[in-house]
Amino acid sequence: MSLKGRLKWQCRRGARELDEILEKYLDEYFEAASAEEQSAFIELLKCEDAQLLHYFLSERGAADAKNLSGIVQKIKLPRPVAR
Repeated sequence: MSLKGRLKWQCRRGARELDEILEKYLDEYFEAASAEEQSAFIELLKCEDAQLLHYFLSERGAADAKNLSGIVQKIKLPRPVAR
């Protein structure tokens, strides 16, 4: 299985909201990301669902996990809607 295939499997979480957030980043931005950003995303996938929900839904984001704050902020940014 390819790296992207393994990551896609890891993006499948207990909450559909997390599935959508993580898979969207993987499908649309992961391949073009820097090696550092890709590593941060892989590290993010190791977090528990409750922690990920806190990161994505709270105002503080991942301020308590400085090594993940950049990738969390990038994923949280609103994306333009395709028309």
